[in-house]
Amino acid sequence: MPPIDNFVEKFTEWGLEIGLSRLSSPLTRAEVVDLATEDFVPVNASRALYVGDAGDVKVDLLNLGTGIVFKEMPIGFYPLRVTKVYKIGTDADSMLLCD
Repeated sequence: MPPIDNFVEKFTEWGLEIGLSRLSSPLTRAEVVDLATEDFVPVNASRALYVGDAGDVKVDLLNLGTGIVFKEMPIGFYPLRVTKVYKIGTDADSMLLCD
């Protein structure tokens, strides 16, 4: 099952469906990216990726593509809507997916 995009609330106002983005609010949760045995698929699409040990990171991004490789990502936070982190093609470590 694909990750849920839980950062867009939909509501009806005068019969119209309007999307209200909450992407600018503070991060409230983090999942440890565990690539010990297989690819990592988070419950929800992330709002940010934290890389704790620099290296290559291969991911799928929400509505942007699959198998995207970021070469030599330095330590830090990245505003990426990650839906999957690949075991093969990723050598960065100590990663978190935050939402």
